[in-house]
Amino acid sequence: MCDGSGGVRSQIIRPDFSCSGYPDGMYAQGCSSDFTACVAGNPIAMKCPANLKYDQDEKKCLYEYQVSACQATPPTTEEPSSTDTMADFVTPITPSTLPIGASPCSALSEGIYGQG
Repeated sequence: MCDGSGGVRSQIIRPDFSCSGYPDGMYAQGCSSDFTACVAGNPIAMKCPANLKYDQDEKKCLYEYQVSACQATPPTTEEPSSTDTMADFVTPITPSTLPIGASPCSALSEGIYGQG
């Protein structure tokens, strides 16, 4: 991702998602504001703005009522056990920087750009 000054921002690599076999693009994580960008085989954690969810069909962030994956989500009926902790539900994301040679962003303004 270009930072607007010709540099490259570090990206959060998702350890829980593999881009193996997927072309570059954006991939939804169900009815969620979180989604993954696969860039040159690297899974990068992305997030929609507040109150929006990522729609896989439309390839953009929309309100929940507009996202097809959110319409089929059944209500949760399972009660958490008394031994559950927050750590049981949270997957840590490890920050990492993508290896980059000469900066492809030097002539670009801040933003996200596709390859090719």
